Amino acid sequence: LSNNLHTSFKDILATYRIRYAEALLVVTDLPILDISLASGFNSERTFTRLFKERNGITPSAYRSQYLGEST
Repeated sequence: LSNNLHTSFKDILATYRIRYAEALLVVTDLPILDISLASGFNSERTFTRLFKERNGITPSAYRSQYLGEST
């Protein structure tokens, strides 16, 4: 993976998990903790940190922004 795609398996897996979490954030009203666990993260804190690194906003802000709610 590293040679051909210039990325690691860990990065691919994290991207997949974040994309799955993004979908759950907008189509369910599950708590962030439940979404983080359902997406394969071991803790809400790790999930939130990685989500913010990749998207520039927290999961709750993402949900609010997507649903058109003011934060």
